[in-house]
Amino acid sequence: MIRPANVSDVDVLSVLTYEAWEGSLFPLLHPEVVSSLSVGWFAEALKEDIACDVVCVVVYEEDNEILGYAAGKCPSERSDFEILRLYVHPDAQGLGIGRKLFLEMKTQSIALNKSQMIVWTLLGAANNPFYRSLLPVDITNREIAIFGFKYSGIGYIYSL
Repeated sequence: MIRPANVSDVDVLSVLTYEAWEGSLFPLLHPEVVSSLSVGWFAEALKEDIACDVVCVVVYEEDNEILGYAAGKCPSERSDFEILRLYVHPDAQGLGIGRKLFLEMKTQSIALNKSQMIVWTLLGAANNPFYRSLLPVDITNREIAIFGFKYSGIGYIYSL
């Protein structure tokens, strides 16, 4: 079941986010960046997202267990709607949950009368094949700064 996130979900979501980064993004980051990231850091960012009127945050839940979540907002610099976060618990990956969350973000975008959606990630991250499998209409690149360190970013653009 997909439902709107609430503040009581933050603890679970921040651990899920940390574990997702630890498994797929930490290896791409400078050690100083990795040491700056914590479950608490992700929790603060999530609290801001959930409280923000322009950000939509949803969770995927089965048997009262949160297995993934997505957050999106509009506007963004290159597209009408931007997926900010899409994470699935490592033990639940490959079960179609990420696709369901992606489609929910697409539904949210369409409900807002948007025509495009973009998601940014790091070039070479484990999630690149997933986003390619969702058939973007365009792919673009830019630098992504994380705690002052610059990384090659890749943006997947989707038509709605």
